[in-house]
Amino acid sequence: MNYDEIMQSIKDGLYGDPRIDVRYLRDQARLFKTHRLSRDIQKGIDRLLFDMMPAEHRATLDRLASIRYIGISAALKKAEQQCRKRDYSHALATLRSAVRKIESGGDLIMYRDSALVEYRCFRNPFEEILFDEMYKSGRALRKTSEDVGRLYTVYGGLLIRLKRFDEAVRAFERAAGFNPFDTEALGELAEISRLRNDWERFLAVTKRNLHVAYTSRDMGRCYGNLGMYYSAKGDFEAAVALLYFSLTYDKQSKSARATLHKIRQASGMAAPSREKTAEIFRKYHIPSGPNELILKAAARSGKSAEEQKYYSAARFFYSILYDLTASEEVRGWISRLSGKH
Repeated sequence: MNYDEIMQSIKDGLYGDPRIDVRYLRDQARLFKTHRLSRDIQKGIDRLLFDMMPAEHRATLDRLASIRYIGISAALKKAEQQCRKRDYSHALATLRSAVRKIESGGDLIMYRDSALVEYRCFRNPFEEILFDEMYKSGRALRKTSEDVGRLYTVYGGLLIRLKRFDEAVRAFERAAGFNPFDTEALGELAEISRLRNDWERFLAVTKRNLHVAYTSRDMGRCYGNLGMYYSAKGDFEAAVALLYFSLTYDKQSKSARATLHKIRQASGMAAPSREKTAEIFRKYHIPSGPNELILKAAARSGKSAEEQKYYSAARFFYSILYDLTASEEVRGWISRLSGKH
């Protein structure tokens, strides 16, 4: 039987008397403990038990859950205050407590994926749209109540500062698991690989980051990292081409300019022609621009929002598209919405 059939069979066995049904549901939980869908079945049984509670008891649990959610935000805020005082060890302890709450099997809410459900968090509506297009799994999507991915990203950053790299890698992977578009977490994973001279891992993570980047700044950083990779590998022509290309997206990048200056001083190499740059991109299978899925999603979402007269949302989506393309046509779309709410 599939999940729906199992839950229906459990519901069909309910008697209608809470005193009897509570014992019955506990027996069912034990019965399906080793089933391949045990986690989902347990959650379904928990929901049935919750529905049997008196209204005042359900309200108490809701309040406890709210306190739990607030706890993550409060932990982040407290840790940021501690970081401003350079009290990094106490900031780490603050976030570690919040992380343990999430990962504890006995906690109120467990953000664990299962065969039927996946938990993700997004910083804006566009990320959710992209996730639906790029990472369809067939499972039900449930959004965490807060930015749990951000918790892991900040936690990982503190672990790096304390040179606890293995733990930091786990934290950043967890952050990117909750939000595949967390380019900061992916960038930190690449940085750890660079510090360890694991250049192939550095390349793989950077390409993964480039695939999901939807801001010009992130695009620039990804191409800059690719330039660093080929510089480390001794292909200075490719390095220079990629570093120059990165500046078309992130003109203010000090690291890209510094690396370019260093290579040009050592090799005297000038900027390659546009044709040569295109050849290098083809040779190494590097996309020469944003992911087409992202561009199409931004354009389509903007037009859909505009048609429905959600003008602020339309401007948001068009602004993403303009940031990535610098298209005069897109700038016109944004201008025609000026003053519309």
